[in-house]
This record gives sequence, structure tokens and C-alpha cells, in this order.
Amino acid sequence: MIKTIQIMDTTLRDGLQSFGVHLSVPERQQVAEFLLRRVRVDSLEVASARVGGDEHETLTTIVKWAASHHCLERIEALGFIDGTSSVEWIASAGCRTINILAKGSERHCRKQLHWTLNDQVEYLGVEVEAARSRGMAVNVYLEDWSQGMRQSPEFVSAFALQLAKLPIERVMLCDTLGVLYPLEVRRYVQVVRTLLPRQKLDFHGHNDRGLATANTLLAIEGGEDGVHVAVNGMGERAGNTPLEEVVVNIKDFLGHAGFLVNIDESQLTVASRMVAAFSARRVPPNKPIVGANVFSQTAGVHIDGDVKDELYVSDLRPERFGAQVTHVLGHLGGKASVKSNAKKLGLDLSVEELELVTEKVQELGANHSLSPSDLLAIVADILDRPELVTISLVKVVTNSVFAKSASANAVIAHNGKHYAITARGGGGFDAFWNALRKWARGYGVIVIPELVHYDIDVPTSGDSSALTTVIITWRIPDKSEFITTGLDRDQVMAGIKAAVAAVNLASHRKGKQS
Repeated sequence: MIKTIQIMDTTLRDGLQSFGVHLSVPERQQVAEFLLRRVRVDSLEVASARVGGDEHETLTTIVKWAASHHCLERIEALGFIDGTSSVEWIASAGCRTINILAKGSERHCRKQLHWTLNDQVEYLGVEVEAARSRGMAVNVYLEDWSQGMRQSPEFVSAFALQLAKLPIERVMLCDTLGVLYPLEVRRYVQVVRTLLPRQKLDFHGHNDRGLATANTLLAIEGGEDGVHVAVNGMGERAGNTPLEEVVVNIKDFLGHAGFLVNIDESQLTVASRMVAAFSARRVPPNKPIVGANVFSQTAGVHIDGDVKDELYVSDLRPERFGAQVTHVLGHLGGKASVKSNAKKLGLDLSVEELELVTEKVQELGANHSLSPSDLLAIVADILDRPELVTISLVKVVTNSVFAKSASANAVIAHNGKHYAITARGGGGFDAFWNALRKWARGYGVIVIPELVHYDIDVPTSGDSSALTTVIITWRIPDKSEFITTGLDRDQVMAGIKAAVAAVNLASHRKGKQS
């Protein structure tokens, strides 16, 4: 049996219920386009009806784009049982699919809405008829379905049988508060599947207990046809089911049973970064699949095994997601880490040189990890190979004035000569980066990489003089990416150090290739 599981992404609706998160209309449109065209999710839920703000503008904008790109049927919006007001609101934006929120537990229906089951069925019927008369597809959410199955299964069963009589496309089963255990999910889904053998069923999980991904996989085994996800697991409280985790685990653990997805997993990391940047919500470095450190090895014994025969590499290979294994330079990596990173830099170290460099790496890396650019500088210093460092920072002064542009005046060294550079920018770092780029245009051997992502690790100990780490991701012309770090008590200086390191590393790679 081959079955393609439909992936409905709700980042732009349920995901944006994350505390303190707001995306502008252009940002939401950019996310929608990327998820549909590059990630290839099957459908997007992008707005909630009648909640104010820029929801209607967002829905209208995305619908207009989708219609012009022949994918209007993949755009959905949440509506309510409200006397057809939601139907009219969604239809006025041009959207052709409404997901109506109904109550999946007797307690919610009775205490929140003061309705009986018959009331809900009657009022829902009015909404469905109104939507269908406007040519809209209708799906129905069963909010709090999970607790309904525990506390009032007869209510759920009776409601399911009534839903079978309505012209709806999908019934969406919600573990609204993330209360279920995976084996419960499979059992409860099987119950509904028996009641609705020909109905399309979706599972909508939440991650309050850290079980959303496992619950989603068991829901598929129980008979679900589609699942709801959000990029980076964004959402209210502990969040929704993470898109990246669900896709990878369906492929790796359910593929043998014939379950497929249409997703391009090589785009998951890019989607994660995009949503993280727009939402100002940093992705934890150890987050499965998309975290910055999930394909890094720190212990020397692991690095040694990797180098010898990929002994510590699983089927979850970084190449699947456009990443690569990183062997961390620090006091725990030993010679294996130094040798591996030196090889990637095209440096052939003798046994004696390896000993000297490793000793220095362990000394400098006792309190923080080093980057390949740091290794270049160490080799250049220890082994007297100044040609490995393209530029070095001699002096820099930045000046920022409230409500005005900042300036940077610096002196850099290149090939034994000093050069004064200056420019203005949006801040101290931006001004320095503008100055460096302007100067570098006259030197073909110097590569100025593209800044992809700028991250700051600010100390929270209350010590205002504590060291700040700036971590920057860069991209060079061959589209490969790398990371440099800068460490300083001054945040701007930390960024400048990371930028100088990036130029040296990118220029070295170009020189190695030429």
C-alpha cells in the first residue's frame, strides 16, 4: 500500500499564536511562497477570520499570489460557527477553503458555548451550507478532541456520525492541549476511522509534553490521511508539531510501510532560518534537524571514528538538509579535530606541527569553541605562515549617534601594508562592513562573503562587562556556507572580529581552489 500523507502547514495561523510574535504582511507572503514552492507543503493555513489586525490583508495578499500561481486550492483559513460571518469574511478575501472550528468534547461544547450536541450540529450545518453555496471547500476542526475521547467518547462518536452526513472534505482531530500519549493517539484515531471509513482525517498535535512528533507518527499509523505542522514547532504554549521533525521521521520510519510525503527536505533548514529571522525567535542550536549544532562532533573519540569510517554518522545525514558535519575545534577534540579541520583548509601538517597546533588550540579553546578561521590564524602564528591571513585588524573606532547613521574608521593590514578605511552605516558593525567591502573591491584575491545570518549570544549574568559572542553565517560565491564567531566585551567589536575572520577564511578557500 502506497499512501501520501498530506502536510498542512499552519505556521502563519496557529504558529503565529506564539507569545510576542508578529510577522508583517510581506514577511508572511514570503514564508507562504517559500513553503509552497520550495518546501512543497500540500496546503497552508494562513489566517483566522475576524480577529482584526492585518489578518484580512494577509489572507487577501496570499490568495492573490496563489491564484496567479495556480495554487489557490492550497490556501486555507480558520473560521468559526458565527452565523456565517466567518464564511463571508474568508470569501471576501478570495479564499476558497474554510476550516471551521467546532467542539470535539462535550465539556467544551456545553461550558464554553452553552450548546448541546444537537445545537452544534444545527449551527455547523448552516455554516457548511453557506460556504458550499459560495463554492468553498469545507473542513471541520474538532477542538479538544483528545479530551473528548477520554471524557466523553459518546459525544465524539455521535458528532462523527453527524459529520458523515455533511459535505465536508476533511475532519481535523485536535490534541489541543497536547495531553495524549502516542499509543492513545493511535487507538483514538482508529476509533474515528471506524466511524468514518471514507472520510479524510487530519491530526493536529501540540507539543506541551514534548510528544507532538511521536503522536503525529502514531496518528498516521492509526489511519490519518494528513497532519498539521509548523516550522520550528512554533505555536501557543509549547508550540505545534514541528514540520521538520515530522517530515524526516515519516520518511525514515514509516516509509517502509508505504507512507510518503511530497516535501523537499533539503529546504527545511532554509525555511527554519527564514521563520526564525522574521519571528525573532532563535532556533535552539540543539533542535533536531535544523539546529546549528546538530551535525557537530566535539569529542575527540567521535571525530576520530568519523574520520576513519564514519563510525558516528547515522542515516540522518546532514547532506539531506544542505548541511555538513562539523568537527568542533576545542580542548575536547584533540588531534583528531585539528587534523580534520586542517585537511578541510588544505593544510598538510607534519606530526610535529600537529602537536604544536593542537597544544595551542587546546589552550585557546579551553573556555569556548574555535572556528576554522581561528585555526588559520593559529597556524599562521605558530608555524610562521603569515600568507594564511589575508587581512588583520590594526585599529578600529566606531561612533554611533542617536537617530543618525554610525561611522567606522579602521586600519587593516594586508601583505605587510597598512590601509585606512572609513564608511558610514546603520550601526557600528554595518559601517565597518561597508568600509571593508569598499576597500576590498580593488583587490581580486580578497573575497567578501555574503552575510546570511547574524546572531548574538549576550551574557545574562548581570555583569555588563562580560564577554559577548557574535555568531555569523556567511555564503561565498559557490553557494556554500560557513560560520565565524567573534568574542569581545563590546558587541560591535565581536561582530567586527567575526567579519575579519570571515574574509580571511573565504579568501583562503578561494586561494586554495585557484
